[in-house]
Amino acid sequence: MVELKPKGIKGKVIIATDVISKIAATAAMEVDGVASPFDSQFALAKKYPKRQYRWVKVNFEDKLDVTVKVQIKNGYKIIEVSKNIQKKVKNEIETMTGINVSTVNVVALGVIA
Repeated sequence: MVELKPKGIKGKVIIATDVISKIAATAAMEVDGVASPFDSQFALAKKYPKRQYRWVKVNFEDKLDVTVKVQIKNGYKIIEVSKNIQKKVKNEIETMTGINVSTVNVVALGVIA
């Protein structure tokens, strides 16, 4: 859970890390060159909803760190796709939640034809 205390408003806002994971997953899937589905992860997600975004890890202690595991489509440059994922994920999380993202790590698990 990420707890926010917006200025000028009494109370607090709590965002579940699953929400941030879903934002990151959706953003990563929108990047050109990212293979979908992620090695049957989506099929598993329907059967086991709690494991839906297990290929996205969110860590929030002093700062928000996100790790996204993806497979890249054949013919795309892994570095370029990874940079685009980093930019997209960071932008989407910050835009939707107002939380500053410190790090977006991309793990390329493989290349799919």
